[in-house]
Amino acid sequence: MRPLTLTICSALGLTACGGLEPCEESVLPTCDPRDADCQRDLHAHVACVRGGDLASEPPAFEFVSKDEYMARYNSLPSPAEDTMECLGLTSLWPHEYVQTFENIDATARFDVERRQVVVVDSADPEDVQIPILRAIAQAQRDVELGGFVEWRAEHGLTSDQADVLDALFFGEGWFFGDAAALKTQAEPAEDFHKRVARELKDYEPAERELFQYARSWRFDYRYVDLRLPVAGARFALKNFLADNPGATDEAFTRPVASTAELIRRRLTDTPPAAPNTPYELPPGYGLRAPDRLGAAMYFNFLMHVDPVDGDNLDFAERERYFDVAGRWMGDRFDCARDGAGTPLIVWEFAFDPGVELELFEMTRNAPGEWQVLENEVSLILVGGYSDEVVAQVIASLEASFMM
Repeated sequence: MRPLTLTICSALGLTACGGLEPCEESVLPTCDPRDADCQRDLHAHVACVRGGDLASEPPAFEFVSKDEYMARYNSLPSPAEDTMECLGLTSLWPHEYVQTFENIDATARFDVERRQVVVVDSADPEDVQIPILRAIAQAQRDVELGGFVEWRAEHGLTSDQADVLDALFFGEGWFFGDAAALKTQAEPAEDFHKRVARELKDYEPAERELFQYARSWRFDYRYVDLRLPVAGARFALKNFLADNPGATDEAFTRPVASTAELIRRRLTDTPPAAPNTPYELPPGYGLRAPDRLGAAMYFNFLMHVDPVDGDNLDFAERERYFDVAGRWMGDRFDCARDGAGTPLIVWEFAFDPGVELELFEMTRNAPGEWQVLENEVSLILVGGYSDEVVAQVIASLEASFMM
């Protein structure tokens, strides 16, 4: 078995970078990550690039077989049945869902539950280097948060908030792991920043993969967390190149409020609105607790029911992605079901009042029947499997407009 040796050593040693700003002399070490000294050196190198505490203890490492790694991580929990039915109606969960889990990269990761770096001990050194560096960066932020799992539970009160906290946490670690891997020579910060900007290119390939997945009929909202971290990586990259690490730290201490903020790459002082146009449910329907799905989910919804049309599809999708995030100001996702479990959706969006709303066509065969209503600064989508039920909700909403 070949050792997991990471490349390029530092002639000066990692202890030199502690007093430097911004860590110009730290260089990615050559060492075997199974060795405790190597783990400390890698930890110090990543901390130097992140601007963290070099004297802190490195995360615990665990080396496991590929089979054990896959048994732990190659699955995702299914949501509650009512959630699946409602998300299926919006095309955010495959209709008549069949498990099609995508095989994960079996190399290394930061396990947020165990709070340790888990590595496949038979992995090829070239495949494991960057995942280990990313995992170390995530472990460092985990310590600063006092535990990511607890922090997420405290602040991730809606689907939108949970998604954005995941994207920020994993995306920031993604970026700093990549940046640490690029730090293979002692050089002025300005030169290093130029190289980071040139090599990472604003994570365009990963962002393109997000768009491609959004229009896939295999879309499953659980996989958003596997792709949305590109927004967190872009946010951290922007702040790093602007020499403004405080903006990334603020997103954790504040914390970031919505996927729209992360996509825009800027935090705002105005919290997302909670649109709440009153209406009455048809007889026999019960409402689950309202949720907020956010701008990223709305983008995915549009990609299915109203796909973009253009010669340059990548450009058109990118334009919509940022347009949706720029206009979105909040939403309320109501999921109701009758006694037979038939879902009914009322999904209302608040938008920037300075932006003219544009209704859209359901140009693909989305499940069920849908109606779109405009109510001054909000847009309301109503979906169900019965024309009569949808019509009752529409009539109730229109009556409330007159009040």
